[in-house]
Amino acid sequence: MIAELKRLGREVAANTGTYRLSRVLSARCARILVYHGFCGPDEVPDGRVRVDVLRTQLVHMKRYYHPLRLSDLARLIAVGAPLPRRTVAITVDDGYADFARWAFPVLKDLDLPVTLFVVSGFADNGGWLWADKLRFLRSRAAGLAELTPARYAATLAVLKRMHAADRETALGELAARAHVAIPARPPAQYAFLSWAELRELAHSGLVEIGAHSRSHALLAQVDSQQARDETLGVRRDIERQLDVPVTCFCYPNGMKGDYAERDIGLVRDAGYLCACASHLGYVTARSDRYVLARIGGSNDNNLFRKYVDGFEYLQRRLTGRVCS
Repeated sequence: MIAELKRLGREVAANTGTYRLSRVLSARCARILVYHGFCGPDEVPDGRVRVDVLRTQLVHMKRYYHPLRLSDLARLIAVGAPLPRRTVAITVDDGYADFARWAFPVLKDLDLPVTLFVVSGFADNGGWLWADKLRFLRSRAAGLAELTPARYAATLAVLKRMHAADRETALGELAARAHVAIPARPPAQYAFLSWAELRELAHSGLVEIGAHSRSHALLAQVDSQQARDETLGVRRDIERQLDVPVTCFCYPNGMKGDYAERDIGLVRDAGYLCACASHLGYVTARSDRYVLARIGGSNDNNLFRKYVDGFEYLQRRLTGRVCS
């Protein structure tokens, strides 16, 4: 009931000019958008954004906002320069192969720059994310209690907090109980871009390649040596393979507790221009450029409008919450 009331409230705001007003009142704040996976208009999204929805959202950003590369936004913050009004930067995490199939053609058609954060280990070996393995199991083992709608979120949360080796063991046990074999390489839906594909994108003039660690490990869970390898080694991998400079980093998962002050220091000391987190928020000229808030893309255009057009910003200001 509460979710439905919120949805209706967003529809009213969209239809009464409220978002136009909030867009004006929040114009000095930059928005950093984050997407992950993409799919065709007739596919079941399963956490991905449909290409028709993506086009609608990108057209909106092209019409009402000032698109910048993430690195250009970071350079302005670094020198304390005023941000252009209604600045927006588009980012995509992980480097799924569906980016090239669905998202890049739309970005190219609209001439919009994007920062693509890459996990170098997945481009190297064709691996896949543990969360996608869980989605794969859910799609093939509906009767397993841990994967039912009532318990899936809790299972995801428990696995997230495990160390990598323990998590792989737990996934293997779930797969055995479900009588499902997890392939060594991901199915097409969960596959990542190869180095050859990334090289073509990196030299397109629109796609800026950023670093998203070597293995997508939660940095707060690993020791200092691995954290250094995940933050510095990934840049060496990408620059060696693609022959492009890598100036932006993105913390894996990126929520509070997924990275520590140590990791922020590693990224800063390494000379990256900026780093993105995943908490919801807006960016100003005074923001910490090594913990940049972002706005998540989804298939709900009214929710997208609430965040991008600044209604959420105004709500936060009115309630005294931090906006960046």
